[in-house]
Amino acid sequence: MMKKAILLCFYLLILSIAFAYSSYTETPLFTLDTVAPTLNLIAPNGGEDWCLGVNNSILWNASDTNLSTGPVSLWYNLTGDQNYILLDTNIPNSGIYSWLVPAQANSLSTVRIEVRDAYGNTTVKTSEQYFNVIYAPPVKPTHITIDLTGNNTVLNWLPVTEAIGGTPITPDGYIILYNDTIYDDDMSYYFLARVNGTTYTHLDAVEIWDLLFYRIIAYKNYSRENLDYLKSLSPGTGKKRIPWVDVLKMMHQRETK
Repeated sequence: MMKKAILLCFYLLILSIAFAYSSYTETPLFTLDTVAPTLNLIAPNGGEDWCLGVNNSILWNASDTNLSTGPVSLWYNLTGDQNYILLDTNIPNSGIYSWLVPAQANSLSTVRIEVRDAYGNTTVKTSEQYFNVIYAPPVKPTHITIDLTGNNTVLNWLPVTEAIGGTPITPDGYIILYNDTIYDDDMSYYFLARVNGTTYTHLDAVEIWDLLFYRIIAYKNYSRENLDYLKSLSPGTGKKRIPWVDVLKMMHQRETK
């Protein structure tokens, strides 16, 4: 028994010495985030018509519990391949980015967006379908004057030199619309003629109508097929009125065949 007591005391002494020379430290709490941000690219996501040289808004929704102050990067592609061009990086998650679309008309454009959180988790979205980069429509002609010459009315206007948004442009021609009642929108008027210059003589207008209102539209890049269709239309003489909205529908059908 004496030996057992001495041996037990010896073990207790060894353990007390070991604990006297040992210590431990608690590490601070930390978060391990392995969840990628949620991301939804709203626009352009396919099928949109965006005008070149005009500011358009890239729209998205993104969320994460650990987003940094500049977690978003944007790229674009205008050629339908995988060679994306960096548009901007380290931008805020505002959900909107104003983009001045490059002056390169095409139908193979996409946008790519990446959102990265503070732990390096990333989510990338690309436009699901191509969107179109098209020419901005020309502004409406200004300083329109109407002179009476016998039974005819002679219209003159200044040439259009820019598109909506201020991009310089040379129209391919002008379309003249008319009606005997004034309206605020082009769709309520009738097709009269298509011309290349900045003057048009409406034959026998005074003889047929007591009152007329005109609207002039500058156009750019109608297809050759649609130009031939416009040429085939007889100028409005009062005998056959051709609603402008019907002309637009017909041109659209020709383009989508």
